[in-house]
Amino acid sequence: MDVLVTDTVLSVQGVVFAYPDGTCALRGVSLDIPRGRKTAVLGPNGAGKTTLLLHLNGTCRPLRGEVKLDGVPVSYGRRELARLRQAVGVVFQDVDLQLLGGTVFQDVSFGPMNLGLAMPEVKERVADALERIGIGHLASRPVHSLSHGEKKMVAVAGALALRPRVLALDEPTAGLEPRAATQLLQVLDGLAAQGTTVVISTHDADIALSWADRLVVMEAGSVVCTGSPREVYAARWTEGYLASGPPAAVQIYWFLRERGLWPEMLPVPTDLRQLLSHLELLAGAGGSRGAERG
Repeated sequence: MDVLVTDTVLSVQGVVFAYPDGTCALRGVSLDIPRGRKTAVLGPNGAGKTTLLLHLNGTCRPLRGEVKLDGVPVSYGRRELARLRQAVGVVFQDVDLQLLGGTVFQDVSFGPMNLGLAMPEVKERVADALERIGIGHLASRPVHSLSHGEKKMVAVAGALALRPRVLALDEPTAGLEPRAATQLLQVLDGLAAQGTTVVISTHDADIALSWADRLVVMEAGSVVCTGSPREVYAARWTEGYLASGPPAAVQIYWFLRERGLWPEMLPVPTDLRQLLSHLELLAGAGGSRGAERG
């Protein structure tokens, strides 16, 4: 079957899903994942973020609706799922569920070996994945001796060794120290720059604003809104759907805009550094007007 190449790599159309206990996790979810971009799925606990990600690689199967990869509906036969999971890698929030090898090398090689690749190719893929993540020095380390942040990196490397076109990560920065979280996000930036489509779920509104190209905001199994971070945060009504509350830069932006102190020409600041830059521009403009009046 021919693959339809568009700007959308994954499409979720009217997906409904409930767990065996009757919990309805997705209620007719429809959205497109843009190719080669960074998408953040944002929402509180129970919003359906994890369940949505698990549909992207066929771990969960819709009760109604469908998922498409490159315009082709996903099939759920064994061979078709193997191909899907090679194209769409998922990294769980609890990485201990995903790490299977005794050493880092053994763990990262697990996926390529399951593809039936020759050992020279397996070694090449493992070395490449570890190098891209920046943890080549950990190759011989026992997995149980790693820190939580290092385990996260190994799980990402394991997914990358399959050379997926899409990498989906569930709460990738949860439990990480700020430095480790920043390092991981920089790794994801590098992967996106090299053409990998990256999707994350997160509670962290600051990360969603400063890192993502596109936001998907969820609540109670439904998509509330989608758009660029600036579009989503410029709409004050979205505040009630942000689990951690609006980022500080956005709160200050809203405060100034509602008082007529924020010019329309300036966009929503994506972080505090950009906010300060905008405020310097505003202060300079105010000083110039004062000098002209004088």
